[in-house]
Amino acid sequence: MSGEISMGAYSVDDPKDLPLGLFKSLAQHSIQGVGLATPDRKVLFMNRRMMDILGMTDQDGVRDILYTDFFSEEVFAMLSSEVFPSIKRSGSWTGEVEAIRKDGSRFLASMNVFPVEVDGSYFLGNIIEDITERRAEEAEIRQEREYYRSFMESVGDWVWEMDLEGIHTYSNPAVEEMLGYTPEEIIGRSTTFAWPEDKMTPRQLDGLSLSLASGKGWKNFQGKFRHKDGHSVYVLSTAFPLYSTDGKLLGYRGIDHDITERVNTFKELESSREKLNSIITTVVDVIFTLDTNETITFMSPSIERLLGYSAGDVIGRSILDLVHPDDLDEIKGKMGEMITTEKPLEGLKCRTLHKTGKWVWTRMNMSIFHDEERGPGSIVAVAQDNTARRRYEGRIHELIEMLKLINKILRHDLTNNLFALHSGLQIYRMSKDERMLNSMELKIEGSYRLIEQMRLFESLVSSEEDLRPMDVREALEKIASAFEARLEINCDCKVLADDAFYSMMENLFRNAILHGGTDTIIVECFSTDPDTVNIDVADLGKGIPDGIKGMVFDESFKAGNTGGTGMGLYIVKKIVERYGGSITVMDNEPKGARFRLTLQKVG
Repeated sequence: MSGEISMGAYSVDDPKDLPLGLFKSLAQHSIQGVGLATPDRKVLFMNRRMMDILGMTDQDGVRDILYTDFFSEEVFAMLSSEVFPSIKRSGSWTGEVEAIRKDGSRFLASMNVFPVEVDGSYFLGNIIEDITERRAEEAEIRQEREYYRSFMESVGDWVWEMDLEGIHTYSNPAVEEMLGYTPEEIIGRSTTFAWPEDKMTPRQLDGLSLSLASGKGWKNFQGKFRHKDGHSVYVLSTAFPLYSTDGKLLGYRGIDHDITERVNTFKELESSREKLNSIITTVVDVIFTLDTNETITFMSPSIERLLGYSAGDVIGRSILDLVHPDDLDEIKGKMGEMITTEKPLEGLKCRTLHKTGKWVWTRMNMSIFHDEERGPGSIVAVAQDNTARRRYEGRIHELIEMLKLINKILRHDLTNNLFALHSGLQIYRMSKDERMLNSMELKIEGSYRLIEQMRLFESLVSSEEDLRPMDVREALEKIASAFEARLEINCDCKVLADDAFYSMMENLFRNAILHGGTDTIIVECFSTDPDTVNIDVADLGKGIPDGIKGMVFDESFKAGNTGGTGMGLYIVKKIVERYGGSITVMDNEPKGARFRLTLQKVG
């Protein structure tokens, strides 16, 4: 205070030079406690504010009041020995003392004592303020600052302050754990010193300058620093502006949270996703996900190879929309059981709808998958084309049946022929009956035919090669020389077949000669649609009765004296079916029989 008396917007710097009346007048209007005493410490005057501070009223008056009434003996002794003498030397004294109110309560006072000379007389002026609350507030502020400092020193995140030039003015110790620098290495340096080289661009630097000048701060900004050892550190930064008491922008206080582990984990996750997407886009199998309502939520691009759709064509549709009506009940039942029990579903087979309208056999594995992204109870599934597998399974079944037939023929028909030959030979030795020789010759011819049937069986069973285009005329001309009958070939086409085609046609030719009794065989080829060709094998023999036409392709069917094993036409039918075709029999004009093979056309 130094002897300054304040009265709102007015003040008097040196009250000791004032006349006594004016001094009292000014003091009454002062917002500070002002008093006047004689050199022997007797109080002459107190303004209203001082009386309030000391707990006095107008009735109390100031007559006979001494300074000693407001201070303890120790304080007054200090005033007497230090303060009053110093007034004579320096002209004033300012300090803090413990004062006593009228009711005896004590308080901390800020006190200024100065000399006042009026008409040659010497007095002591004093200004006093109760600073108890102020000191308590200051103590509370210091405590809060200490709490703040302690918190800032112990918090795991980097707390910093910087000025408007981006120079750090404060840093807590957490910066060392985060960036490898001590606070002392940070303070006084620009925040850009720890930026990586890829951020030290004019655009980035201009952006920093604009941010610092804006006075707005930032929130959850993802930044990147270079650690002292060189590795990258990613942070999530938040800052708010700092202003002076007069509203001037001083700088920023901020906090940076280390998210390096999170960023690296995200990068690894992205890398894993890219690898997964690469696998999904290249794998032949179809990978897809469903919700519990059977709605497709994800579909891999390989769906186009399997069913002709793009992923976008089917996402959002029910998987049941693609299932064959005859397979729906089974699929629904098994999927419902899987959802209830959460047990994986393996080897689910059904027909699914191709974009072209055809049905494709597929095999699926499904399981329940729980994750936060797709919610509880999502279904992940893998589907693959089961057409080839079903074809192979059918082929295996067919081979097993063929082997059973071969075994039956070997065990039954050949054994019977051998037994008949043995018996006939014994009879001939005893009777010399020539008829027995004729009988044995027939059995031998029958055995030859059985062996020939075995060759046809072999062509059916052993052929594992893929079907290929085969020129019908070239194939028939290769086998024509093996037959004495006249062969007319009116064909100029190609069909899908394999080497079993030769054995199949030889069997039809031999059947016409042996059982039909023809000496002429006519082969004609023609088409009635773009995808197939009809191959008609006609003879001029005795023909096939209408009553047995529907049975000639049955296993082991025999008719007449020339009937062999009954397997030839059955095997022909099986070969044609393996080619994806069909065979029928009808009468030929003017006579004989006509077999019509319908096969897949090439070209």
